[in-house]
Amino acid sequence: MNFASKGQYLQNQKYTTSLKNILLSDTVELKISSIRTISYLVKFENGKYATKILDKIGLQTMENSLMSNNDSLSISASNLYQIWLDIFFNGEENKNEKTIYDLINSISGVIDVPECSTTGRDYAINLLTNNVPRKSVSETHKRLELVFDNKSFQRILNVASWSFDQQKLSKISSEKTIVEPLLITKNTQMNCAVCLAKLYEDCSNDLLKKKYEQLCFSQFRRFQSSKIINSSSSNKNLTVNLRMLTLLTCLFLGPEEIGLKILLPSIEDEDLGMLEIITAMTAENSTHGKHEISQIVAI
Repeated sequence: MNFASKGQYLQNQKYTTSLKNILLSDTVELKISSIRTISYLVKFENGKYATKILDKIGLQTMENSLMSNNDSLSISASNLYQIWLDIFFNGEENKNEKTIYDLINSISGVIDVPECSTTGRDYAINLLTNNVPRKSVSETHKRLELVFDNKSFQRILNVASWSFDQQKLSKISSEKTIVEPLLITKNTQMNCAVCLAKLYEDCSNDLLKKKYEQLCFSQFRRFQSSKIINSSSSNKNLTVNLRMLTLLTCLFLGPEEIGLKILLPSIEDEDLGMLEIITAMTAENSTHGKHEISQIVAI
């Protein structure tokens, strides 16, 4: 296909409609081929048609591919997201700002969806790590504020809290006592820790750092308030404690300054009772939580 025919192909909307229809089909191999074709077309003439193709394909279609249980399809979708972001980052910042925000919203929206595959969740977190922080200190974007304000940051903390060995759940809980866990891979905890660290590094002033800290404290308060003072709910409370310890570990692996404030709050900070939780779980005969506690101590 020569350059002229490529341009005509991209300007003919029925072709992009055909590619989208393939993405909506049930055949995984065809979906992967469709995404790879779209990736090639998006890069044509330095992304001249990137916006038009994105509008035609639609973010919902991309999200479904990113969440796929087929790893080849999920990583192909992740690569296409990155291609679009690279093109829009290299264009005029103000002109492409809304599109970049829409892409980031789309990516962050899948990370704590139960239907999202484990690898798709990891790919989405890595996309946020690579694209939310500023590319240079001269950037004037507000991507970090966007992540703080649209609950994307809360979603990252939620995923991080589930990144422990979930085989323990079958021994300590039943469907009636806990929230359905988000499935994770062995890399999820470190992916979350790196993401949290990069976002904290991008806090360019004290107000943003304070906002980051407040959101972390709020997440731990939600965990505490979800506990029930009732002997019949001890399994649920134990699960919540595991999530709190796991999230604390992620913060120590990432922005340890925030982890220390939560574990050892100053007079001005709210005491979330993490030392009491660690002490209580260490004193129990059960082995639940011992690995998470040893991780915190080691860090």
